[in-house]
Amino acid sequence: MVRQRHTKPVGCVQVFGCMNVRSLSQSKLDSFLIELNDQPVDIMLLCETWHDADSVAIRRLCADGYSVVERARPRARRADESLSVNHGGVAIVAAAGVRLMQVNIGHQPTTFECVAARALSGSSSCIAVVIYRPGLTAVTAAFFTALADVLDCLPTYADPTVLAGDVNIRLDRTHESTAAEFCELLAGYGLAQRIHGPTHDAGGTLDVVCTRVDLPSPVVDVVDIGLSDHCLLRWSSSLLRPPPVYATSSRRLWRSFNQDMFQTDLLSSALCDEQQWSALDGDGLVKLYDDTVKELLDQQVPTRCVSCRRRPSNMWYDDDCRSAKHSLRSLERAARVSDHCQIQHCRL
Repeated sequence: MVRQRHTKPVGCVQVFGCMNVRSLSQSKLDSFLIELNDQPVDIMLLCETWHDADSVAIRRLCADGYSVVERARPRARRADESLSVNHGGVAIVAAAGVRLMQVNIGHQPTTFECVAARALSGSSSCIAVVIYRPGLTAVTAAFFTALADVLDCLPTYADPTVLAGDVNIRLDRTHESTAAEFCELLAGYGLAQRIHGPTHDAGGTLDVVCTRVDLPSPVVDVVDIGLSDHCLLRWSSSLLRPPPVYATSSRRLWRSFNQDMFQTDLLSSALCDEQQWSALDGDGLVKLYDDTVKELLDQQVPTRCVSCRRRPSNMWYDDDCRSAKHSLRSLERAARVSDHCQIQHCRL
């Protein structure tokens, strides 16, 4: 028997944005905030912010009520005190009401810049990842290896994933090997590129918005707001989760079962009294056996109804994972029994 305790989906719809802003200077930040007011965005993924960790732009965003998770491009040690522009940099900016928690991706790649955060708003959450690959460097095998290492960390989260940024690969040229390899890598992790059209002033699809293939595909608006040579990418994603489903089943608390007591009760039951079953036919014997065993079990371990919430499995949870989990649980049970026997032996 399956019943639903809740009937309404939980979560909300979030508006995302992504843009290569080519610096968050004071004047550009003012214009950028005006654009965000005109076209509200809940979660913004930014590339080429040209900032340092203590930049005025970052402090101002925090002071204005935004949540910020950022990673500035590391400066060379001899340039730590330099006043020159620190090119590169990535950041995730969330409006009031959305809380950001930085996600550890395990390492920081050298072929591109990356930062990840878990965005929480009420009962909704998602994993947002922004990447930036400099266009002046060639696309190498090391880039795809490092990107695969980052993507390896994402399937462990049950939250939907959004990967966006500027990869400086002409993804519109599907016949080129780099574009094909990039899309194949995404497909291997259950992600798909959702942009179809130019995202740069000079033409070409250089930016990406990637979401899971098992979720509805968002419609990405490509808007030229005049702040950069890249367009603003804006889309909505439904983070609604289906209502939880509960399954009710009958179980016995077998840990309370006493084998010696059951054996004693069984010896004194009708099953061990030949006078009570000698005249029964096959069906009668089966019924006597079922009724007697059920009655004895109900005395020790009566059945009870238990409701369990059904949880969908992650995409990466395959048969090998199930087999490993089954083996682990078996070893845990054996270890508990062994510990219990040792304790009883010590007490004796």
